[in-house]
Amino acid sequence: MRRPVALPRIAAAWLNLNIGTSLEFMDTNRRWAMVAVALLMSMAIASTAAATEALGTGVSIALPSSMQRGPLGAYFTEPSGHTIVQILVGSKENAVENAPMFRTLYPVGPKQIPRGKAKARLYKRTRSDNGGGWDGWSYNTLGRDSALNVSVMYTGSDSDWFESFEAVFETLEWDEQQLDSEQSFQARISVPGLKLVPRQVGALSFTPDGRPGTPVPSLMVQVLPVTSAQADEVFPAICETDLLKKVAGGEYSGPHMFEGDGISGCDSWGTDKDQRMSYVIVLRTEDGAVLSGVGNLAPDSIEAFKASFRNSFLQMKRLK
Repeated sequence: MRRPVALPRIAAAWLNLNIGTSLEFMDTNRRWAMVAVALLMSMAIASTAAATEALGTGVSIALPSSMQRGPLGAYFTEPSGHTIVQILVGSKENAVENAPMFRTLYPVGPKQIPRGKAKARLYKRTRSDNGGGWDGWSYNTLGRDSALNVSVMYTGSDSDWFESFEAVFETLEWDEQQLDSEQSFQARISVPGLKLVPRQVGALSFTPDGRPGTPVPSLMVQVLPVTSAQADEVFPAICETDLLKKVAGGEYSGPHMFEGDGISGCDSWGTDKDQRMSYVIVLRTEDGAVLSGVGNLAPDSIEAFKASFRNSFLQMKRLK
């Protein structure tokens, strides 16, 4: 019998809000939006730096000077790991703020922020008013073809620090023409038989024709926004949690451990009552990035695709 493991509070909160609901988002064709919230925590107000450009996202924002971009993905964090801001971009049809789950998390209407000819909408929630154990901000705006979401979650106790992010969002600018899925992810992953869905930020999605959707087979990859120190706490502990069973579902097989080229990983899969197979994989890189992937597969294809998916991650090319 495996001994129960406990993930760090920050990682557990993010995972339960994101990986734990990934199949729900995939089923509603909101693959990119499953990372609908980001994590923010700090015990002191940091100074604000000049605007920082997040390559591949089109976003420029004056974040606190202590924050640095993570080794993979479109998020920024402090060395302490207490503050994380995450950027998401997807189609206008699947805008984060239109998802039913978003309205549950942010039930109060937004503040309007002028943005050229358009307007951005800034939502706020607090644990005292809305529960959930965290305070949050969610910035949303529409471009010609895409929707931008920048979300923050705060689990600390410094109200001044939390409130200061309202002014940070006032500095945000977005150029939709600069979108590049792989550049924003800071890596290129090739999956045999599948094509990358372009112009998405926050996750890499792969389908047979490169169009958004939930066909069989398909794969969606995201980065857990943690520091390298937190990565040591998250992996391999996450492989032993019930969370992966929840995502895989049904008849469950795993976790199966593997490693190569400086990457350690585990994967699991399960078949539900309707004979739909879900595949989940989690990996840790040498520089402290933790990735997760969730896929839809035909039950009779798991042997071929598990090797294909593993190799896709092990042969991942980092972009600078």
